[in-house]
Amino acid sequence: MKKILIIGGTSGLGLAMAEQFASAGHVVAITGRKNKSRNTSLQFYPFDLTSPSLYGDVASLITSFGHIDYFVYAAGFCQHATTAELAQDDIDHMISVGLTAPVYLLREILTAQNSLELFVAITSTSEWTAREYEPVYAAVKSGLGMYAKSVALDSAVEHVLVVGPAGMKTSYWDASDMDTSAMLDASWVADQIIQHIPEVGTYRHVRVLREPPRVVVDTNI
Repeated sequence: MKKILIIGGTSGLGLAMAEQFASAGHVVAITGRKNKSRNTSLQFYPFDLTSPSLYGDVASLITSFGHIDYFVYAAGFCQHATTAELAQDDIDHMISVGLTAPVYLLREILTAQNSLELFVAITSTSEWTAREYEPVYAAVKSGLGMYAKSVALDSAVEHVLVVGPAGMKTSYWDASDMDTSAMLDASWVADQIIQHIPEVGTYRHVRVLREPPRVVVDTNI
């Protein structure tokens, strides 16, 4: 049994992973601004990744949950616009959610317990694909991927898994007119990720792609 903290675990891929971990008997905590899950086996901690008191909130969260075996960072925030069209808050929030928060969290975990068994960083195909209307989002996802890859060189973290999934059918698209028919099922993506955990080694990068749905693996640091 593992103690697992999933940031961004109240919806989408994060929630799908949380439910699969919990059904396997692990102790799972999820965070978000609101608890959208009805799964009573998941421990919920309210946590705002855009809060001005982010660093203090991180310390309180880690203290509250206690020792962590798996740290899964599944949160994301994206605004579709060119750089000139982005509002200052949108830029700040994408950077905070996509890069500042995971660095703060991992730092606090390692400070509190000196080591971590597994760090899972969920990025996106935007990690390696330039997109005109996702310049900051692509930058932070690329940065998160490289941050996690660099963390794999740190002996305090035993295993690092970076996962870049293509678009998934989640509530994120509910208010848009996006055609989600070809998008991936979040539960299927969660299953692919969890299947790879026993095989991670020191580092593994997994691209979960679509049309057709497939997994591409890279183990080179």
